[in-house]
Amino acid sequence: LKDMPHIDWSVLYVPAGIYRITAPLTTKREHHADYLGFSVIGEGPANTVLVWDGPAGRNMVNLDAWYCRISRLSFDGKDRADVGLMRDGAFSTYCELSDLVFKDMKTGVSFGGGRGDAGQAEHAVLRCQFLRCARAGVATVNFNSLDIYVWHCLFEDCGNAIYNVMGGYHAYDNVF
Repeated sequence: LKDMPHIDWSVLYVPAGIYRITAPLTTKREHHADYLGFSVIGEGPANTVLVWDGPAGRNMVNLDAWYCRISRLSFDGKDRADVGLMRDGAFSTYCELSDLVFKDMKTGVSFGGGRGDAGQAEHAVLRCQFLRCARAGVATVNFNSLDIYVWHCLFEDCGNAIYNVMGGYHAYDNVF
């Protein structure tokens, strides 16, 4: 997924199953085209689940990619994960997070606030569910994390549904 200069798009399909992870799954861009235009697509959030079984207070996924799509997965933090999906590292734009479920963690998706100091802009968070996220379902934590579109999502029993530390977002047709 990292070496994108020779192909236009790549897709990692994740079949149904419960996937135990004990350390953060991490991408790190070192060159301009690294992780440019890839997708990770699960069979469906009801039956394709990433389950955190690592130390308390760690992120499940640290995603440093752009022009990407993550879709149709569940993230189960087991009340120990800090962030389900940390969008951070180098500046990124035009990413889609869709049909995802985040449950039993501190924050479902964080735009900034982790490894890097660059913004995350023009991201769509579509049809996602945030269940029992103690701190926030979605958080913007960087001045340049702008135009985060949170549309058609469900927030249930979260400390904050959408928490704007700094940056900006647009929320439309969500259920709180």
